[in-house]
Amino acid sequence: MQQLYILEPGKVEWQEDDALVLHGPQEALVRPLAVSICDADVNILRGHVVAPFPFALGHETMGEVIDVGEGVTHFSVGDRVIVPSLISCGCCVPCRRGHTSACSTGERSEFYGQILGHPGYGLGEVMGSYGGAIGDAVRVPYADAMLVPVPSGVVGAQVAAAAENMSSAYGMVAPALEREPGANVLVVVGSHGGRSIGLYSAAIALALGASEVDFLSSDEDLLEKASRLGARPIHREKPADKVGRYRITVDASANPKWLATAIRSTDSYGTCASAGIYLGDVKFPLGNAFHQGLHLQIGWANARTDIPGILKLVQNGLDLSAIHTVVPWDSAVDALQGPLPHKLVLER
Repeated sequence: MQQLYILEPGKVEWQEDDALVLHGPQEALVRPLAVSICDADVNILRGHVVAPFPFALGHETMGEVIDVGEGVTHFSVGDRVIVPSLISCGCCVPCRRGHTSACSTGERSEFYGQILGHPGYGLGEVMGSYGGAIGDAVRVPYADAMLVPVPSGVVGAQVAAAAENMSSAYGMVAPALEREPGANVLVVVGSHGGRSIGLYSAAIALALGASEVDFLSSDEDLLEKASRLGARPIHREKPADKVGRYRITVDASANPKWLATAIRSTDSYGTCASAGIYLGDVKFPLGNAFHQGLHLQIGWANARTDIPGILKLVQNGLDLSAIHTVVPWDSAVDALQGPLPHKLVLER
């Protein structure tokens, strides 16, 4: 079978791997029909993040079931599904709490001395032995627990990112807006952070009833796209001390200085949610956080828990298509080695 590998920043190629087979009765094989390129993958492709090259690329997957084990009862061959980016069993205590990114079944992985969440797809051995999603098939070990059906009428390419980036965005704004309906929101992306996560956060916050959403970045094209989604763009070339008082702030920057801007802009006893993966020692404005009574939320997306909420918003009219640049599957190499848009989706 073929899988697309990233060899080094800016260089990808198709390689032949062994064909996938079921390893047990609870498993399924899924043929990817649409794979969206994660914000982290974009930064790896651009050389902004060190990664364990080479590895099979892709972990935001929408596809169709092509085989199931005899113990799989909820899915059949031909079903359209979303495959969450991280493996989760659905039975352990963290999974039952909805913390599927902390599934306690199996081994933890380590990357540059930091313990990561449970294994998943698309970052080589760092995430276990499940390979990447840009290929002929992916193996899903706990099919009944992991897979999420895609409703009829929902365009698969527009929800593939629910496997991670959309879920990260949803998880940062939905619980906070449930606690504080109508709260104002600030999304901080900065220079080259989580561009699609920032855009998804703005769109989802507005769909969930935020009174206003401000969008802070140095990228004019990104600000224009945020404006078209209904957010108010704020241009800053460099991190600011603070830009206002917001009940909810979202850090999608992956930059400690922009994170500090988000924290200082959070209102008293407000929530700052961060999607950044910060490795090593990070300077943190702890004094500000203490005096503010800050609620800080940070961690992997619990995609399996949040995907149904995203699909419900899409069914109710949330249109995220303006965020996506959809290209044919056969154009993957050229698309990934060329100038990358804010959210690239490969579609068969």
